[in-house]
Amino acid sequence: MKSVPRRMEFRGEPPCKICSYEQNYSKTEAFCITCNITMCSICTTKHKSLFTNDNHVVLSAKYGIRCQIHTKEYISIYCNTCNVPICVVCSMIKCSDHVRSSL
Repeated sequence: MKSVPRRMEFRGEPPCKICSYEQNYSKTEAFCITCNITMCSICTTKHKSLFTNDNHVVLSAKYGIRCQIHTKEYISIYCNTCNVPICVVCSMIKCSDHVRSSL
């Protein structure tokens, strides 16, 4: 099994976090707020089907998601260094020197 680099640069939107462990960069379709991960449509279906994930909040990537730290801001950027979606304020404060891409 190939090792996945810890720091990766992506062009455009962030890939499915689950698929990226297998170096398969599927298009993001949803975001699980509970797990703080992006998912493709296949992984979203699998994620929702697990009994242990019944209480997880999974949102479609096409709808706006508010930042949990800066509650008036929407998530609009993906920090590739931290591997998390962030808002503009987070981007300027805690991820200013990180590799980022827009969602």
